[in-house]
Amino acid sequence: MKSLARYPMDPEAWVDGASDVKRVCEKNNWSCDGAVDVKKVRDVTPPAPVDVAPDIVNDAYEVAVSEDPGLLERPTGEVKAEIKDKITPHWKKKSTT
Repeated sequence: MKSLARYPMDPEAWVDGASDVKRVCEKNNWSCDGAVDVKKVRDVTPPAPVDVAPDIVNDAYEVAVSEDPGLLERPTGEVKAEIKDKITPHWKKKSTT
């Protein structure tokens, strides 16, 4: 049943009956209506955004300063903030809204 496949040739999409459809839907928190009725049990919320660990920022700062000693002329906090922003994946950045 291709509508249950999460990827091509997903073995869970091979069903023998309504109980298999129900099991797959419940396992994946999917709802379905028709011959089998399953209600979504929970809303999945994305994990909270996190900051890059301070030791990682400090290590990246040391590398940046070794590559460009001119950075020492700028305020350390400003440079570290830029580095932190640069190395934080976009999907982990905290929203400013």
